[in-house]
Amino acid sequence: TTKCIAVSPLPPLADRAAKLGWDQFQPQEVSICMWAAMTLGVADARPQVHAAVQRLLQHTARQIRKGGTSSFEPRHLSNAAWALARWQRHCRLTGLRQECKAAVARPALRSIAQEASGRLDDFAEHELVRLLWALGSEGCLHLRLLAKPLTTTLSKPSS
Repeated sequence: TTKCIAVSPLPPLADRAAKLGWDQFQPQEVSICMWAAMTLGVADARPQVHAAVQRLLQHTARQIRKGGTSSFEPRHLSNAAWALARWQRHCRLTGLRQECKAAVARPALRSIAQEASGRLDDFAEHELVRLLWALGSEGCLHLRLLAKPLTTTLSKPSS
């Protein structure tokens, strides 16, 4: 039997997005690109795909840190944080060398946490869980920032 191995679209897409500039993308587009890249990178074992995932996630993380996340909806905050943290975890567990630099990933996650802290009531339960896992798994779950809003949010009766 012959096995068909399709060419991954990720490297040229990551290059094109970088040329356009991530500041040209809407928050939903940024978070979806992060999620899709991470998902493809986990599923595809080819080194060029892993390098493209790393490049895309580092560029989007820099944009999040630089441009902020005030226009992100809760689902975009949750998805962006989860994609970044999930890729980091995947790289550590599998020994991949394409983990994003902590100096890029952690400031982006802290920016997401800062924005989310004032809007936790707006998060669906699954978005909140995903966000907390992402922040916690990367050492960015700072209780000074999130304890009071979380207590308030979690003490409300669920609908």
